[in-house]
Amino acid sequence: MMKQLSNAESNLISLKNGFPQRSVLYYGAKGVGKTALLHQIELLVEQVGLWHCYLDAAATTDFTKQLVTQLGRCFQNSCIQETSKEPDYFHAFSGVDTADLTEDMVLYGQAAAQNNQGICLLIDDMQALLLADLKGLTMALHRCNQLRLPVMLFGAGEPVLLQTLGKTCSYAERLFSFEKL
Repeated sequence: MMKQLSNAESNLISLKNGFPQRSVLYYGAKGVGKTALLHQIELLVEQVGLWHCYLDAAATTDFTKQLVTQLGRCFQNSCIQETSKEPDYFHAFSGVDTADLTEDMVLYGQAAAQNNQGICLLIDDMQALLLADLKGLTMALHRCNQLRLPVMLFGAGEPVLLQTLGKTCSYAERLFSFEKL
């Protein structure tokens, strides 16, 4: 796990410095430490000071809505913490929900870039995502990558996630770095 944490820290520092990184998916059987690793990465994200949100896909009923809500919350919290008053751009992005995950993530990615920030998504049990949600997430990440926005994902799931991604996204092998635990 030390190697994964060291690599994650390097990715997070690069992201914070405005250099978008390839998203990482950890996969393996139940009980190998995927969730524990994501929690350790979340601590690193907080130390580096990135905007972030953590979701457990298995416990989510409406993944896309919950993701956009959490992105809005982390944006609002960071804006309020970084300034004593709401910045001018606060209302333009608070509560953004265009009903299009790609558009929402691009807007938040642009806000992060404008504020010398980065966004890190941490998603556990990704194999539990509905195909439509998984496809929407990969499309949104792909668009953020195309625009060189500072948005990345650390995800975890069981090996079946690889097959599902292969079916929903032909460019998954370019979008993600896959690491077996």
